[in-house]
Amino acid sequence: MLQTNVSTKRSTQGLKASNERLQAITKNINRIQKQSARAWTSAEMNMIRTKELREDLDKLLIEQEESLIRLTTLAGRS
Repeated sequence: MLQTNVSTKRSTQGLKASNERLQAITKNINRIQKQSARAWTSAEMNMIRTKELREDLDKLLIEQEESLIRLTTLAGRS
């Protein structure tokens, strides 16, 4: 009977240790998921900002081209 109690106690301690390890792993997975979500959000914001900058650059290049055409036209009249 003493051996059964020792065996049961070891089994209980082993389950407790396993449960604690599972909880630690779960906590780590949750932390990683939160960091991943923040990284994706940041990447999306950067993609949106990059698109906005590209559109702004396109507009500026069109304006520059129009100005160069006007300048060339004015230079041709002189």
